[in-house]
Amino acid sequence: MNERNAFIRWSRAAVQLIVALALVLGGLLVLPGQVAADTAPVWTGYYYNNASLSGSPVLTRGEAALNFNWGLASPGAGVPGDYFSAQWAGAATLDGGTYTFSAWADDGIRVWVDDVILINEWHAHLPTTYTATRYLAPGYHTFRVAYYEATGNAAVNLTWTRGTPPPATGRLTATALPAAATVTAWSSAAAPVGRPGCQVRSR
Repeated sequence: MNERNAFIRWSRAAVQLIVALALVLGGLLVLPGQVAADTAPVWTGYYYNNASLSGSPVLTRGEAALNFNWGLASPGAGVPGDYFSAQWAGAATLDGGTYTFSAWADDGIRVWVDDVILINEWHAHLPTTYTATRYLAPGYHTFRVAYYEATGNAAVNLTWTRGTPPPATGRLTATALPAAATVTAWSSAAAPVGRPGCQVRSR
């Protein structure tokens, strides 16, 4: 009886192993640590009822992409249509190469890749596109975006494209933030923003 039970357990284990191998070879099963290249980031958005990323967010939600054109409307419950701010965090696995990041915003925007600030336009302005280029090694990379809206229309969008590998020199075109700045950039107003009583612009 013991030999029979042992044979049954061995048979079940063998069947499970065969099925697992078939799924792996067929590309249906991704083992731990295996991530496909050029995956799209899944963003977590944090929205504040002020223009300086101060205090606790009044709204937190997942975002499939950073592509918003709210106009004069509110981004969500508890967030005003003017004088609000938001920040997003995401990560993705990318192929190596030189990437061009394009941020379109109305108003202020900052973009970090791997804790390096690439775009720093923290001021009120009409809809404007800002670009930055950076070489990324193949693998896992983190992304952060901070945004604020003063008055009028509100919009923010971030995209990137991969070009050819760069020359052997001059790969980095951005300036790394000091260690302390990478913390305060999220929770405090690192630069003046538009607020009631200040002349921001007329539309």
